[in-house]
Amino acid sequence: VVDYEAAGSGDLDYTWGGRGAVRLLDRTLEIGGSIIHEGGAGREADLYGLDARWKITPTTELRAEVATSESELDGAKQDGSAWLAELGHQGRDLVGRLYYREFDEGFGLGQQRGHQTATRQYGLDGAWRLMDQLQLEGTAYRQLSLDTGAERDVAETALRYMAKRYETRFGLRQANDELADGTVQRSTQALVGASLHATRRLTLRGAHEQALAGNDASRDFPTRTLLGADFRLTEKVTVFAEQEITRGENRDTEGTRAGLKAAPWSGGELHSSLERQTGEHGPRMFALYGLRQSWQISKLWSVDGSLDRSQTVSRPGDTPLDEDTPPASGDREDFTAVSVGTTYSLEQWSWANRVEYRTSDSEDRWGIFTGLVGQVRPGLGASARAQLFLTDGQANERTDGEVRLGLAYRPFASRWIVLDRLDFLFHEEKSESVDLASWRLVNNLNANYRPNGRTQISLQYGAKYVRERIDGELYHGFTDLIGIEGRYDLTSLWDIGVRGSALHSWNSHALDYSTGASVGYNVAKNAWLSLGYNLLGFHDPDFSRADFTAKGPYMRFRLKFDQDSVREALRWL
Repeated sequence: VVDYEAAGSGDLDYTWGGRGAVRLLDRTLEIGGSIIHEGGAGREADLYGLDARWKITPTTELRAEVATSESELDGAKQDGSAWLAELGHQGRDLVGRLYYREFDEGFGLGQQRGHQTATRQYGLDGAWRLMDQLQLEGTAYRQLSLDTGAERDVAETALRYMAKRYETRFGLRQANDELADGTVQRSTQALVGASLHATRRLTLRGAHEQALAGNDASRDFPTRTLLGADFRLTEKVTVFAEQEITRGENRDTEGTRAGLKAAPWSGGELHSSLERQTGEHGPRMFALYGLRQSWQISKLWSVDGSLDRSQTVSRPGDTPLDEDTPPASGDREDFTAVSVGTTYSLEQWSWANRVEYRTSDSEDRWGIFTGLVGQVRPGLGASARAQLFLTDGQANERTDGEVRLGLAYRPFASRWIVLDRLDFLFHEEKSESVDLASWRLVNNLNANYRPNGRTQISLQYGAKYVRERIDGELYHGFTDLIGIEGRYDLTSLWDIGVRGSALHSWNSHALDYSTGASVGYNVAKNAWLSLGYNLLGFHDPDFSRADFTAKGPYMRFRLKFDQDSVREALRWL
């Protein structure tokens, strides 16, 4: 269990929890339990769970989970439960599962997807290999919305034929939706699909779902055509493009996607087609790092790019089964998004860049990123990163930016390790009701000294200057933090530690303190777990993210990662 904190938002102070499990019946039965607590910013929440796994045979497993949660936000309380039961089989000729799952409306700590809340679903799916090249597939399920009473029943069966150079699939689907107002929507569809390895590098594929008798009333099961092509650039990198067209009784859409697919290891695949994620700066397209999904055009340079487009051609209006469920085709709004990135890699340095653009009905957004990381000399590493978001919305204009510099001093034979990070963040937003501009400069310095083989002393100093202009009024302030921690190894496995820190706001002349003790245990090589309790505590989003300064109990779990420790950790697991 690891500590978690909302990235920079400051709306969550801390999370702590634990999990335990026991194996019985010759290790074929495992029963476990977990507890999680979150608190801060007027919110307290608890989640308790029990789970069990029973390996009935080497190919058949029964899994069950039950959990309940309680939360309170600014005096408003909610609670709920969730259940899951699943019987799965993984045989040579037969693969399938029978399942039941349910989520109450008030369940969870905010981690549930919107379309999962207040739902119940049960069904089965599987595949039966009739011959070496012929497979029968099927699925059937019922989905119910617990808050509106809407129901969906779906049944589908298909035959798949798999030859060396091509593959075909033929099937039928029946979907019935009964909405909350009593309206019934039905879709009966014929399914056909095929893929062809046209050349050693080129694969063509297509699929069509045709509504029969014109009864394609369900929004999620319209007449759909998908055409695509994959071209293999190298042994591990493939560029792909696909076009989707849907025609429904109430809604017609078009969608285009293009990008790269990479297979970094046997059996693994990564897609770099554009993915829109909602984060601190709103919906965006891709991340700065993690650019393995790229085309290595030379020894030093690699590039990647992607395109994603969704357009609703006709939108006379339709009624979804669940308002929280995104449409199965198209999007809630029309958009086009493109992303282009490059990476330049030397033996000790790497430089990554990316430009993103997304235009939609609600806003236009640019994203620009650049990052450099490497080793100045043995024992001294450095990094730099800059990112900029420019958003032009219907009701507001927004600019978000960040510049980050990092330094790591860790010589092989030194008693000292020093880490330092300097962040410059700025934000500007203008609308009819808001005129806001702010920037902050934050530096975090951490040093670790090992005077002997059993003792470690850690020092921390953080400094932050904030300047804000809100509706013409100017605010500014300086805050710093001083912290120290000492740890002593009782044995090769156990250690104890005490820590203390002080947060000083210079403008208000306010001081907050955090102090506590902890006990640590080396659960495995390069893996360390500690439990502690702070008698006093505070929270600051710029200083507390990598430390444990809140009042109360906490748990820390640390892993050391390098080329040797990862291999050892996997072997231990």
